[in-house]
Amino acid sequence: MELLNDTDGKQQKGLNELRINEGVILYVEDAAIKYEGAGVVHNEEKTTTKWEIEFELETNRCLIKYNLPSESSNAVYTEQIIVDRRVLIESLKNQIAQKLNLPIDGVIFRRGGSHGAELVEDDLTFKQANIYNGMSIFVQKGEPTRQGYKRVALTLAEYYNPDWSNLTPEAATGIIREPHDHEFFTFTDLGKLAVRTLDPVSKVKQSIGERLIEIYP
Repeated sequence: MELLNDTDGKQQKGLNELRINEGVILYVEDAAIKYEGAGVVHNEEKTTTKWEIEFELETNRCLIKYNLPSESSNAVYTEQIIVDRRVLIESLKNQIAQKLNLPIDGVIFRRGGSHGAELVEDDLTFKQANIYNGMSIFVQKGEPTRQGYKRVALTLAEYYNPDWSNLTPEAATGIIREPHDHEFFTFTDLGKLAVRTLDPVSKVKQSIGERLIEIYP
């Protein structure tokens, strides 16, 4: 609210009427200076006051916390950045990568923690990506998932045949039951594989086979 323009009698009103209380910040500036941004029309000329720009920026400021990349998944979010919530996710990722002095194609960003969803779509707004003020972004070194791809976790399940005579009392009677899946399988984590969402299942299986050959030549 501008106080110097007395066309509506603001200067004749009391402070209480104008809701100017103790602790209120008043912006004082040269009315002849013009600023870029949204404007207010005075005498058919478009001018913008600095306090309008400042209020607009304050309304859209968004504080994001993030961690320093490390091998541990127990991140401590010691770093923070203030960005304009009107920018796209691409801009947020670029600004964080720049502060970490890391190439953008060598950083993975996850929403909310190490097990959170990866921020893949760069053309989303903060609202579309569910990014809000005060949120934590988990940052780790690695190859990020490209748009149109999904990161699939691979686990190798291997069956082994136990010595039933030592494991079951029924073996002494000659009655041997079949094993349950969860009892006699070992599971090995093979990492994650970026898979194109439009690829057919046959191509995905081929990619998994190639990963197995790399691990078990």
